[in-house]
Amino acid sequence: MELPPELQTAILTVTQDYCHEELVKEAVTISRRYRSDDRSGQRLLTRESEAAAYAAARMPATFGAINTVLQDIADRGGDIKTVTDIGAGTGAAAWAADHVFNLDKITCLEREACMRVIGKRLMSGAEIGRKTVWLPFNLATEEISIPADLVIAGYILNELSPKARQRAIANLWHSTEETLAIIEPGTPAGYRNILSAREELIAMGGHIWAPCPHEKACPLTENDWCHFACRVARTKQHRLLKGGSAPYEDEKFSFLIVGRRPAKKTDARVLRHPITRQGRIDLRLCTPEGIENKTVSKRDKVAFQAAKKAGWGSQIKQSIR
Repeated sequence: MELPPELQTAILTVTQDYCHEELVKEAVTISRRYRSDDRSGQRLLTRESEAAAYAAARMPATFGAINTVLQDIADRGGDIKTVTDIGAGTGAAAWAADHVFNLDKITCLEREACMRVIGKRLMSGAEIGRKTVWLPFNLATEEISIPADLVIAGYILNELSPKARQRAIANLWHSTEETLAIIEPGTPAGYRNILSAREELIAMGGHIWAPCPHEKACPLTENDWCHFACRVARTKQHRLLKGGSAPYEDEKFSFLIVGRRPAKKTDARVLRHPITRQGRIDLRLCTPEGIENKTVSKRDKVAFQAAKKAGWGSQIKQSIR
């Protein structure tokens, strides 16, 4: 997956105001902060140079993960015209939503002024900027007053204390008119936040759309966690900031899509990379009946061809099972 050319150009334009060495230093510092075990309540970015470094180093992977999740929503139909991006940062979710849907209005709610400044600059001169409003907002203490067809909470729950997180989930749901998408890091901690949100949203009447093929208790064992990955192409600037030569990076994430209305669920979802062996493909699936390790033989031509096309995170039809 590549960033839209318009966004690539915007990032290059904004970061030209800062020397490369400054951006590299800021990117390293930001990475260290975001990898901290306990970040609840911390202010992770406060300067515009930090926000610019974040946009260049972190925004591509965030865009990729959220774009992947939103495509799942688009594949199910529905008429998404308004979006609220909660904890918008520099606007990755807003860009992803505008890339997937034909939107009329986007509202970006973000606590840090430096992020709002850089986010606005990225959108200035682009079509997305003409339909986006940026507002100061703190999910830990404020009520969301602007409802939307689609509410996106990307990488924000892990920045809240447990008490604030519980209030935030109810807040997010109350502002959702159609669909709520929550995306968290693909770590055990990120998945625990997703799992907690899943339980609370079901209790509030929400219908699980994805990734789960059911609304029962999660069948994974305590030492396992549900997460997926997307591969994002790196620009030259991105490679230099990350200090690596690989032309891509893999972003691991956990997610949850919840709707006001029921939606047709997938028969199963692939939880790991399929393993191809001679004459067979091994799949680890989440199904309504629990976790299933499925071996698809080459002798079953229809199922085998479908399994060959499946990847980590793919939805599986009944023909394979």
